[in-house]
Amino acid sequence: MTCGVFPRNLRVLVLAAAGTLALVGCKEEAQDDGGGVGSDCDPTAETSDCLDGLTCESAPSSETGSVCAVPLSLRGMVLDASDESGIENARVFAQKAEGAPITDVALTDASGNYDLYVPIARDAEGNIDSTSGVTLAAAAAGYLNFPGGIRPALPVSLIEPSDDTDEDGTVVGQTIENATTRIALVARGDGDATGVSISGNVDAGDPAGTLVVVDSGGTIRSGLADLSGDFEIFDIPNGSATIDGFKGGLALSQETRDVADADITDVQLSDLGSDQVGSVTGSVSIVNAQGGAGTSVVLIPKAVYDPVFERGAIPFGLRAPEPGVAPNISGGWTIEGVPPGTYMVLAAFENDGLVRDPDTSIAGTEVVEITVTPGDAIELPTGFKVTEALGVVGPGAELPEAVADTPTFVFQDDSSEDFYQVVVYDALGDVIWSVDPIPGVNGAENVEVPYGGNPLMAPNTTLSDEDIANLIAFIRSLKE
Repeated sequence: MTCGVFPRNLRVLVLAAAGTLALVGCKEEAQDDGGGVGSDCDPTAETSDCLDGLTCESAPSSETGSVCAVPLSLRGMVLDASDESGIENARVFAQKAEGAPITDVALTDASGNYDLYVPIARDAEGNIDSTSGVTLAAAAAGYLNFPGGIRPALPVSLIEPSDDTDEDGTVVGQTIENATTRIALVARGDGDATGVSISGNVDAGDPAGTLVVVDSGGTIRSGLADLSGDFEIFDIPNGSATIDGFKGGLALSQETRDVADADITDVQLSDLGSDQVGSVTGSVSIVNAQGGAGTSVVLIPKAVYDPVFERGAIPFGLRAPEPGVAPNISGGWTIEGVPPGTYMVLAAFENDGLVRDPDTSIAGTEVVEITVTPGDAIELPTGFKVTEALGVVGPGAELPEAVADTPTFVFQDDSSEDFYQVVVYDALGDVIWSVDPIPGVNGAENVEVPYGGNPLMAPNTTLSDEDIANLIAFIRSLKE
């Protein structure tokens, strides 16, 4: 590959995130006489339209929809959350804010470091589109997947890229490395089985983001297929394992393998055809909420649903409205392209200021379980009742916030409620403290609940005070 250098005097202001110096986005036949940064290009051309060393990136506002740009990389570490040691051979990839991978996987080295080339949308001049969003996902043997459980992925801070230069001082790429490119994984708890890995490929036209679920004797493991459809699922115990794939618009074959003491590397999940997917239709009724409020509805495969948190991994595309669209459902909804399987249907799942009505004495307040057969069209007989969530005052109502070892939880009172319950979980999903019932507070605006469990411990962190301040500033800028 000839990609790697461009003129020394070329300087570009980039506010972005990105990947390896392998410059995966370059064509093997890149030209020295191609276009410079901001020039129109065709990403499907046999030879690159860009100067040697530039990549052809998506640019929706340009005339052709693509422009030549400086390649970017994300660089960071994957760490053990308990002691900050680096984790070797962790799988890292980048995805859109709505959850679809946009890269293949990078493996960490012996120190837990990774380099990941990331294509990012540009403006017509080749600069990073400030509205682009990217998050990171990681998985490793012996650890819980990230994101997962109660741990969401924060957007990567797309600011202050560094220049990468060759031995002659020529800029050969740009890199983002900051607090948001460091990923801490939580080790599996005592008694949580470990084992071998199962890997393979999703053979479909658009496999990226397929949720692959492995069930080995009732132990469930899952992971996502990357941009090329490759996947690897860790910690599979011995037994007969079934492997399923879920993504909107895809119905995939199922495989069964006998798991013993060796990794399995040749699983292939094949597309069974569009006539095998179905649809799910229902309705939402929003009451006692601000005007114009909208929510979303998602389908979660039953195998990966956590009844404690009432959440789980959502296959890409199994959402109304479609991925990338802000929650806007306030009446009827339909999710098309649903693969065969058993699902839990959740409304008001996302952070939209709404919740399912807590009054279990009325219909429409429970999580619904459905089974979709090939080509089936299901209509839910009862609509979801959704209401406004309690307003959180602190800590962390708007932005990440450091807390004391015994914080006080403060939220707005709702005069129509009989009582409240506060439950505190750790990252493994274990309850570490709860209090119930908490009576309403007549005449007071807020309810204050002092934490009464064992003192919370500050996590080990490689983040400096400056890192944390920059991260909070970045998140604030996204909200604005």
